[in-house]
Amino acid sequence: MKEWRFYGREEELEDVRNYMKTHVFIALAVFGGRGYGKTRLLKKAAAKLPEDYTTIYMELPDATDIDKDSSKYERNVREFYKEFRPEFEKTRFGHLLEDFGVPENGDGFFENWFHLILNRVVKKPKTVFIIDEAQNAENISLIYHLKQTIDKRKHADDQNAGTLVLAGSHQQKMHKMMATDRPLGYRCEHLHLSPFTSQDLLRIGAEHGWLDRPQRFLTMYAALGGVPRLWEDFHTNCSSGKFKDPKLTGDDYTDDVKWQESFMQWRIDQLRQKPETQYLNP
Repeated sequence: MKEWRFYGREEELEDVRNYMKTHVFIALAVFGGRGYGKTRLLKKAAAKLPEDYTTIYMELPDATDIDKDSSKYERNVREFYKEFRPEFEKTRFGHLLEDFGVPENGDGFFENWFHLILNRVVKKPKTVFIIDEAQNAENISLIYHLKQTIDKRKHADDQNAGTLVLAGSHQQKMHKMMATDRPLGYRCEHLHLSPFTSQDLLRIGAEHGWLDRPQRFLTMYAALGGVPRLWEDFHTNCSSGKFKDPKLTGDDYTDDVKWQESFMQWRIDQLRQKPETQYLNP
């Protein structure tokens, strides 16, 4: 079976890479539901940047996660710092490390730390700061730090600065956060990711031989829609043998009806393992 590769999004990939390479400070907001490929797109674009660029990636937790276990939240920040430090040590920004540090425990731990890192990173040229699940910023008191940083960099005399990328999977919350009467209104460039088109899926189906059995392909299309991650999950499960029902052997597996029954059971089991409506955010 052929390996899964990066499908579609060629135009968006080039747009994001150009945003990241600009020498003028830019804040870019990337919209798209869960599983639409935002993180992969951003990381692939960052990987195509010249070697002298530094990319920092961070995912913001939901406020409920913080309320449940604030100590875990702080540990996550410290783990991020451990990953962040080596990246800077490899670059010409290494001398800034002595000013970073990790704040002591206490109220405002992450808020203060985030403000420090955000301001130091985005004002440096050839630096890309990717903040994933950015819709959580408003619920964990970071939205105004983002607003102040963007305004400060946009109005700075020296426009030779880094790039701030905000990616969010909950489109309603992202749109609300970027509304004209909200703190980030008019402050970010926008890029919207859509599901796979029918042309994308036909190309993928042809490449992997799925079009050879049209009835099965249509079953897959009805169950998986155009969500890239679902198609990749299916491919991964096929490659690992997790999808094929061991009860269907020999001639039985050539029966489309029995294949469909096996496929739908696999999909139901998958939904049970991931009960969240992660792919259904409007």
